[in-house]
Amino acid sequence: MAGKQVKSDDDKFQTNKSAKIIYGDNDRISHLPDDILVDLLSLLSLKEAVCTSVLSSRWHNLWKHTYSLNFDPHDSLQKEEKYVKWVNSVIRKHKAAILKDFVIRLRLSRTFQKDVNRWIEFAFARHVQRLELDLSKSSLVNCSLPQELLTQNTSSEIDFKPLKVLCLKSVDVTEEDIKFLLSNCPLLEELVVDRSLKLLNIEAC
Repeated sequence: MAGKQVKSDDDKFQTNKSAKIIYGDNDRISHLPDDILVDLLSLLSLKEAVCTSVLSSRWHNLWKHTYSLNFDPHDSLQKEEKYVKWVNSVIRKHKAAILKDFVIRLRLSRTFQKDVNRWIEFAFARHVQRLELDLSKSSLVNCSLPQELLTQNTSSEIDFKPLKVLCLKSVDVTEEDIKFLLSNCPLLEELVVDRSLKLLNIEAC
């Protein structure tokens, strides 16, 4: 028939061979070492990383070892209660010993101060390197840093030394809090404090 291409047996063999190379092992990525898979998952959004747990039994717990926890809310988690429940659920399951990033971004009122305290302690207990708390709330009362954390009697599990970036928005801090952080975070490269209602005066050396 005019215009119709007829493949030879050799052509068909090459096509099938290519298909086998591409599709013959659908789960090649799962054969990679765990640490490489965790590196890959850490590049995804938290929601996407958690979704990989349904791929197979091999993937079920891998997301729990990701070293980046960015709680940037999607549409279904804009309400405070749902967001707080989501964060608490993730940190209960999380198993990584080290965190490169821990990011909270949502308007949260002081009603959830205990939860915020728990999140901050969780991050420092995992040697967090970048901590961002953006609780931008149009309110006269902000959440604050847990004072029991900012003392010389802090638990040995809490480690401020790896912290390199600290961003606090609508989180109340005092001059004493800033001095404590500057003294106990020797690797700190960037400190952002925005809309803190208690910070009136600060001197940093």
